[in-house]
Amino acid sequence: MVNPIRFEQMASLAGFESGRDGKLLRIARYYKSDYIAVQMIKTFFLTTIGVVLVIGLFAAGNMNMILDSVDDWNLTAVAAVLLIAYIVIIAVYLAVTYLTASRRWTRARKIAGIYEKKLRELELTGSSEAVPAGKTKRKGS
Repeated sequence: MVNPIRFEQMASLAGFESGRDGKLLRIARYYKSDYIAVQMIKTFFLTTIGVVLVIGLFAAGNMNMILDSVDDWNLTAVAAVLLIAYIVIIAVYLAVTYLTASRRWTRARKIAGIYEKKLRELELTGSSEAVPAGKTKRKGS
């Protein structure tokens, strides 16, 4: 016979594993520094791709203006401005990523702690179940 309290605990744990908390449980398996590093590397590459796409779309949309006035430009100054803008954008995005990844990992550890506590409660409930009359518990089970 299934213990209703144990069944309720198992259902609660299943709810943790499916849904949003399941993703947080996977995050909590990482070391904090590893999780943040992976998120920052992803952000670096995706932001670089985004900046290249924005500059490419701007250039494609304004090709006539660029070709008409490219002779008047100091190309080293333009390259320097673009490089500084790229560095500022990357720095801002990486700072935001660091903060959000750190907060997400901390929240994930809290959720993992709650999950582990409920898991221990389930184990204690299972070990304290009464043995049905006429049957004995075997060693190791």
